[in-house]
Amino acid sequence: MPKRIKIIIAFFSFLGLFGCTEQTKPATGSIHVEITGLPAHKTVMLSSPGYSKTLTGSSTVNNLEPGRYIINAPTFTIDSVKFKASISKTPIPVVAGQTAFVSVKYSSEKLYRLNVSVSGMGRITSSDGKIACGIGMNRCSFDYNKDTKVVLNARESAQSRFLHWNKEDENSKQISLIMDKDQSQKAFFEKLSKADLAQLNPKSFKLTAQTDQKRSASFSFANEGSETLNYKVSSEQSWLSLPIKTGSLEPEKSQTIDFSTQCGKDEVKLSGKILIESNDPYQGKIEIPVELSCQKAPKEFELKLTVSGKGSVSSKDGKINCSEEKTEKCSAKYPESSELILEAKAAEGSKFATWKGDVSSDKENLRILLSKDMSVEASFEKEQKPAEISKIQPEKLYLKATVNDSTTKQLSFKNTGEQNLEYSLSDSYSWLTESPLDGVLKPGETGRIAVKASCGKQTGAYRAFIIFTTNDKNNEQLNYEVNLMCQSLPLDKYPLNIYVDGPGKVSSDDGKIDCSNDGGKCSYDYEIGSSVSLTATPNADAGFVSWSQDASGVDKTIDLKIEKTTNISAEFAATNGKIMLRLSVNGAGKVTSTDGKINCGGSNNNCSAEYEKDAIVNLHPVPDSGESFQSWGGDCSGTGDCKITMSKTKTVSATFSQSQPDDKYHISFVLLGDANKSSKRQVFENAAEKWMSIISKNPSKEKIDLAANEACHYGEDAIKTEVDGLLIVASIVPIDGKGGILGQAGPRYLRDGGLPYVGCMQFDEADIGSMEANGSLSSVILHEMGHVIGIGTLWKYLGHMNGYKPTTACNSSIEEFTVKPAFTGKEAITEYATLGGHGNVPVEDKGGQGTRCGHWSEATFGNELMTGWANAGAMPLSRMTVASLFDLGYEVNKNAADDYHLPDSNIIESSSFSSFPINEQLIFPEYKLTKNGKIRKLDELK
Repeated sequence: MPKRIKIIIAFFSFLGLFGCTEQTKPATGSIHVEITGLPAHKTVMLSSPGYSKTLTGSSTVNNLEPGRYIINAPTFTIDSVKFKASISKTPIPVVAGQTAFVSVKYSSEKLYRLNVSVSGMGRITSSDGKIACGIGMNRCSFDYNKDTKVVLNARESAQSRFLHWNKEDENSKQISLIMDKDQSQKAFFEKLSKADLAQLNPKSFKLTAQTDQKRSASFSFANEGSETLNYKVSSEQSWLSLPIKTGSLEPEKSQTIDFSTQCGKDEVKLSGKILIESNDPYQGKIEIPVELSCQKAPKEFELKLTVSGKGSVSSKDGKINCSEEKTEKCSAKYPESSELILEAKAAEGSKFATWKGDVSSDKENLRILLSKDMSVEASFEKEQKPAEISKIQPEKLYLKATVNDSTTKQLSFKNTGEQNLEYSLSDSYSWLTESPLDGVLKPGETGRIAVKASCGKQTGAYRAFIIFTTNDKNNEQLNYEVNLMCQSLPLDKYPLNIYVDGPGKVSSDDGKIDCSNDGGKCSYDYEIGSSVSLTATPNADAGFVSWSQDASGVDKTIDLKIEKTTNISAEFAATNGKIMLRLSVNGAGKVTSTDGKINCGGSNNNCSAEYEKDAIVNLHPVPDSGESFQSWGGDCSGTGDCKITMSKTKTVSATFSQSQPDDKYHISFVLLGDANKSSKRQVFENAAEKWMSIISKNPSKEKIDLAANEACHYGEDAIKTEVDGLLIVASIVPIDGKGGILGQAGPRYLRDGGLPYVGCMQFDEADIGSMEANGSLSSVILHEMGHVIGIGTLWKYLGHMNGYKPTTACNSSIEEFTVKPAFTGKEAITEYATLGGHGNVPVEDKGGQGTRCGHWSEATFGNELMTGWANAGAMPLSRMTVASLFDLGYEVNKNAADDYHLPDSNIIESSSFSSFPINEQLIFPEYKLTKNGKIRKLDELK
């Protein structure tokens, strides 16, 4: 954006200087308009040269320049009722210091509708020209004043005869009606009995052939009459041959006539015609023009094709079918200027790279216009395997530490694919931390994660899960198990820790250990040198698999001698080949599965079930009245329904707690693709925190039940939740490359009061990097979130824009405004005045569609957050912007705004405030939640 230099030139005038005196502003007058009988949503217009104002009811219009004004009160019809105005005075003279009075009275009159229809090949017309219905005409109804006389005429076609109107005895071609009620009339026609030559196709020929060559063609026609059609076809041209001369055709039959043309040795254009004669009484001789262009054979050129790599190339005409191994159809000759389409198809494990030679392109389909001999090479290359995460080592992590202390271990994994592996980690446990939380691994590279576990003041065993999120399509989310043993021991004791995986339990001969997958006595501190015997007991329909960690083998009973801290794992498996899912519920609520096998919580106790391997189980949390679902634990995470794949024994916990009344405004997200990466997610959350500090109260809680892709059309899953503020679906995707459209944002679903509860944000991935580099990304996301809340996108809808002109200029980049756009909210105007401005708040009138009419004026407000230009430096959110939210209907905290002042117009814009346009598309609301809980399109509510 070019730098703007703002210069204030002050002119000083002194009374009496050079004989000048102060001039007063001319006085103005007023008009009081009394309007009666005007239906809602209809207006009258008060105007004069250079002035116009829309009036919806009785009002006094002040500050009018003296002159003559016109009232335009149009006549209109609503639901068959005609409204017409009488005006007491027009034009209206306005005199300075006086008020003129004018009365506009609307009266209504019931109209009666006449509907007509036609049966058969005919028409109906009215003598007054209002009705014209039937073949080729569609004016089949009109609203008439009471007692209007209407004369209808039945018009026959060449193929039909008039029979009667509604009643069979009404057989006059003309009928008169008096419109004292809604009426319908139908005219009946019958088809005449005759031969009828119709459906001639085609009606002319333009043929091309090479010299000394024939060219064949054909035409057809049908008999749509009720008698036999006798016909004769002929031609007077020697170069045009017709084998069939005469014939007959039964009703509803068709006939095809083949003919041929012959070119001589010369290049020439020949013109002639085919004649058709028949007993169709309404057809004379029918002429079919025939033009034949005789041309010499075009030149031929050869296309030679070579293929490198694993793939093949074919042409749509089948002449080319070529690969590295199959070369017999790798060349072909074509006439000059032939257009060919070559299709490249990669073999398995390969991908198309490029076309080389006389034509170059990186698209798989290549279009060639052959104007010379040409050579083309299709190049294929090995396709890289997608990113792939290897098995995490160790398979589970076992940690131990003393109370009030911590310990750290490493886990590792490798990218075994041929593209970069992106990963991020998360957990919901206060005693567990990981570093780093995200990263990128090149092909073949190994990643290492430091896992730190901290013990509190109590001894005990803890179990947690780290969630790995990756771009490996086969392992987009992995749950990694971490076990921690916190101990506080005298020097002469060591702990024995037991871990059970599967349907069974482990017990010791001294009774100190009695441990299952659901808990129990799973740890005991033994004196050094103690001997302990452990026995593995599987559940019914299950079997013992093996011991692991500090023990091994498949015998159900093992003997141990405790000489150090000892960790023992016992694995069990269902003998019927099925896998166990166990569930526990904390708090007042229950968990059910869609297959009915799980119904856990309260008085229900079927908290486990067996499943086939790789079965998919859908779990749904149901809080009791007054309670809310907090989170999953174990092999599930998050706060919504859980979908779990039974690849092995799974354990899940669900936590409920008492709901707390909360009328705070909350912004929540559905983040898709790269938007859900931790670095980007943090920027979205920071922006939400800022807006939540500004909006002090939630307008209302709303339930959301939207099908997949229905919220924003971004490819999101179905959304079923409750929102106590605003839900934003956000994504970062390719749009149009670097420097084009940055993105789009705005509200999509509105509450009944007009404020949004579902909105959309989308950014071009090609522009995100440059904004991160120049430090503007946080401000731009904060800016776009403002549009979703309603800034710029709800101004006009909620009635806070002035009467700018022309309205079409908002969607243009070159059309000039004759009346510039401005925001008319009272609170924002007050804050604007505090900043030093006066009048309505100036809205952007420059830039293009998406910038104009949806932002504060850059020329007035400089680096304020909600102008249409982004700054690499600070972009403060002013009290004026916060006040505009109050005008829209929000409860706000103005003190949460940033420190902001209008830019000094004497200062030349410096590099620290260098800006760039936010090229964006604003999303405007499309749906509204009505008072009865129905979602309706806004255009249906007008």
